[in-house]
Amino acid sequence: MPVNLNKTHQWKADVALSVDMYNDWFINFAPDAFRSTRIKTTQDVEVALHATGNLTDVRPQLLREHPDILPT
Repeated sequence: MPVNLNKTHQWKADVALSVDMYNDWFINFAPDAFRSTRIKTTQDVEVALHATGNLTDVRPQLLREHPDILPT
């Protein structure tokens, strides 16, 4: 059942709260995993931004040449 389907004004706050809760859980219960995952993800995002010219070049050809940026 979609709880906030008709409450688009709440989406941004709901997403932010969800991310905060996820991060808080990870920091408290798996700090090493959180830290290493955050570092790796940051590096992956930097590579993806560089490869796509800060997301200004996201052509299918580029994605075929760099499929590793898709999971980011």
